[in-house]
Amino acid sequence: MGKTLKPLIIGIIIGVVGLYAYQNPEIRSQISDFVGGILNSVSEAPAPA
Repeated sequence: MGKTLKPLIIGIIIGVVGLYAYQNPEIRSQISDFVGGILNSVSEAPAPA
């Protein structure tokens, strides 16, 4: 029971936070900047051999 419940709770939390952020333009721009920074650092990093 505990193994299936944990991902579900995490998913619900992510969904609620995502919906809240989607309706809030200020948070949305912060998240897009954050995700953009991650994507930039990932694409700039050398690929593992």
